[in-house]
Amino acid sequence: MRDKLYLKDFWTIELCDWTIVNYSIKLFAQDLALTRRSASNRLINGSAIIKNHVIAGTIAETMASTMSSFTQVKYKIELLNCIVLDDPVFIAEKKKLIVDICRTLNDYIYHNCGLEVLQKSESCHRSYLFDRCTMATTKYLRNVNHDITFLPGEIELNSMTTQLKQKGVNDGRYKYNADGTLIASNFSAIEILLTEVSSGYGLKEVAKISFDHYKAMFGMLAMIRTVAQLCEKASFNTFAKLIIHFLHAHGKQCHQTLVNVNTGTRPQKLSSIINPTIIRLNEGKHTNIVVEHGPMSVPNSPNPYPVQT
Repeated sequence: MRDKLYLKDFWTIELCDWTIVNYSIKLFAQDLALTRRSASNRLINGSAIIKNHVIAGTIAETMASTMSSFTQVKYKIELLNCIVLDDPVFIAEKKKLIVDICRTLNDYIYHNCGLEVLQKSESCHRSYLFDRCTMATTKYLRNVNHDITFLPGEIELNSMTTQLKQKGVNDGRYKYNADGTLIASNFSAIEILLTEVSSGYGLKEVAKISFDHYKAMFGMLAMIRTVAQLCEKASFNTFAKLIIHFLHAHGKQCHQTLVNVNTGTRPQKLSSIINPTIIRLNEGKHTNIVVEHGPMSVPNSPNPYPVQT
């Protein structure tokens, strides 16, 4: 058995030191030109051999099992996580964000549900992939001092409810349930982002994609109008910096659409400027109307839908 091990001396150290990082350090100390693939294979093979030759139920078996179960994806994630950065805090937090998303893909996609489950429904796509990545991003933003909260799963868009009530529409059947919203917790819980997932992963349900896109456009108008009413005494120049976000996952893509206001006439109150026409679309009634147009936003455009004033 000993002759099959690449790092024979490693397995004689204390059991608590049997870790991926310690094994990697010794590997690269012997051969700096070693590729990550080769290092990963040596780690997995070596720990599997040890696992088969230690007493079952012992700490040694537990430590060896943990190491041998690491795939090349997990191995690369651990290497990324061990990078030491001398940059400011927010750079380190970005690294954590990347690691968290990689772990999500590895733990919940590659080694759990798989592509077939993601394709089964919008809910599977959203729950296993989209929402988890959005939660990781929210965690990153909170760690760099943005007091925000992500609310997933058929959550009522309060801005739309507010605007409809102002127009005399009080029927609860007309409320807008978004797949998710992001709120500024320390600022009257205003809604600054909404999300929609329109299909199972990789599927192209054209009618649903178009409907969710146009529904969200009116949702964003309601959001920006509601903020204008809450902050109607703010300066126009300050308000013009506000950007409302929409993340739309469909097929294999995730598009971002942004809405803000353009400069123009500046009356005293913001609510008299920001007064768009807002319609609560009905999927059964309006899907056939919007399907032929499709989502017209340009992915990553800095301002594809400005509100004219």
